[in-house]
Amino acid sequence: MPIRSIEGLPIRDAGKSVKIAVSKRTATQQDGRLDPAGCPFARACKAALGVTKVFVYRKRAYVKSGDHYKRFIIPEALHTEIVSYDRGGGFQAGEFTLKKPTVSQQLGAHRERDPNRKTGPKARRESYHILDGVRESPTERK
Repeated sequence: MPIRSIEGLPIRDAGKSVKIAVSKRTATQQDGRLDPAGCPFARACKAALGVTKVFVYRKRAYVKSGDHYKRFIIPEALHTEIVSYDRGGGFQAGEFTLKKPTVSQQLGAHRERDPNRKTGPKARRESYHILDGVRESPTERK
């Protein structure tokens, strides 16, 4: 279930994508592991966008913009860097694009049921892999 607010402020989908450059200096700082607000990419976002709060998770980023948070989609390359960083590896400097959500990724998007999807007691569930040693998603918070 998607979260609807952060710190009491509403979340809205971003209207446009944003490119963020992470410098070598920012990438080598090692004090933000497992912290969605303190990792190198979150610090780079704060500096590039001139904002005070950014939360970067494995699949989404939330940037404070006035009286709300903008919701962005994390690209796969950044996801890989986040997992590497949280597990004790490095963070590769470079340019990453926070993407605006597509129509199907937007908050409140209606998802049609697949008529070919098997349901019931004989339906097979796909197995999935849980990532250990990385920051939790906002929906996993306790």
